[in-house]
Amino acid sequence: MRLDRDFLSSPETLILKWLGYISDNLYKRLNTWLDRHYRDLIKPEDLQAPLLLMESRTALGELIDILNLGSVYKFQQI
Repeated sequence: MRLDRDFLSSPETLILKWLGYISDNLYKRLNTWLDRHYRDLIKPEDLQAPLLLMESRTALGELIDILNLGSVYKFQQI
């Protein structure tokens, strides 16, 4: 999964970069994050598995770090 192919068109990506909202480094880091954490499919039984919660928290924690948001949620402070 690539950020530019699935979420933003090429012109939109170029505009964000040009306006300074997203640097080349941030763009690469977000794409790496998407490749590592994006699930193409979640089955109903996945919703009952504790592993999904752990995966989601890990992904969210990494995204918050990439975006330099600091501790946003209580689970990050544990």
